Amino acid sequence: MLERGEQFLLHTFTDESYIQVGKNSQTCFVKNRSQARKAAPKHAAKLLIWGGISVRGLCPLKVLRGKDVNVDSPKYQQIIHEKYLQWNRETFGPIGTLVQDWAPCHGSRSTRLYLQRSGI
Repeated sequence: MLERGEQFLLHTFTDESYIQVGKNSQTCFVKNRSQARKAAPKHAAKLLIWGGISVRGLCPLKVLRGKDVNVDSPKYQQIIHEKYLQWNRETFGPIGTLVQDWAPCHGSRSTRLYLQRSGI
C-alpha cells in the first residue's frame, strides 16, 4: 500500500519490452493495394530488453535474443539474479524496493519464493 506523499526514493521500477523486425499482426491497412502484399519472415528477429530505473540511476539492461525471449519464471528469476540483486545492494544497501508489473512470471509462486529468499 502506498503512503500519502510517497516520493519513491528507494524504489526501482522494472519492466521488459519486445522489439521485433517486421510486422507482428495479421491485419495491415494500406491506401494502395499494390502495397498490400509484402513478404514477411516466418520467424522475425526479436529481442527482449529488461531494465530498471530509480532516482539513483539505471539498473543494468538485460538483452535476450532468439529462443531466450520467451520469459518464464526461472528465466525471470535469472534476470533478477544477474542484473538487479547486486546493483540494488550497491545502490540502496538493504532497503531498496523492487517495483514490477504482475506479469505471470513476476507473480508466480516460485518467483515470489525466490524474491523472499533473496530478501527482495
